[in-house]
Amino acid sequence: EEIEAQRARMRLFEDLVNIPEDKLETFISEHDDELDEMFFQLASLTLQATKDPQAREAVNHRIQQGLIFSSYGQKIQAQEAELQAAVESLGKVGADLSREDILKLLVEAPSDDRVVALVNLIRPALDYSFFMLLAEQIDSAEGDKQELLTALRERILDLTQQIDKLQEARVARAASLLKSIIEAQDLDQTLQSALPLIDDLFISILQANIQAAKEGNDQERLLKLETI
Repeated sequence: EEIEAQRARMRLFEDLVNIPEDKLETFISEHDDELDEMFFQLASLTLQATKDPQAREAVNHRIQQGLIFSSYGQKIQAQEAELQAAVESLGKVGADLSREDILKLLVEAPSDDRVVALVNLIRPALDYSFFMLLAEQIDSAEGDKQELLTALRERILDLTQQIDKLQEARVARAASLLKSIIEAQDLDQTLQSALPLIDDLFISILQANIQAAKEGNDQERLLKLETI
């Protein structure tokens, strides 16, 4: 299903590249739901594979227009701006970032998007000790400040759960993809189709499976994994 979705996005990207300029915004509006993360990942891979400078410039121009006019692109641009601002705010604190510093940055965040960006950047630091510190701040606060801190705690908890679930889903997806590749009759064709879905996490899972095959002395599986 993922490979078929990928092919559909590739056909859509070809249409985006070839559609006349005066119909571009309408085209993007009509296909807005399909111009998603997978679409722009495939578009980026196509750009990288385009060798002719003139064609490369044309492809890049259409990708940028897709980002400007699509809902996904606008969302990404807003997130990138907040992420950059979050990185800068962390940089101002310095390398010795304490839990108190983290809490201060989250409390003073000017928007929910900034909170989201910060939580994504510092997820490992949002541990039991951090939430104990936040609980102490809530207990010692009063009125509006207590309500603000309580709402912030709920938001951070929600975001960390989302991040953890997303990571679990990514691991499951990568493991499922590896399984489908291992079981494929045409390994080369399957790998070629799956390339846009292969990332650092997939490689990590592949390496873990190689190590497990070595330890289990499963030579047949090891050969297949090393070929992949």
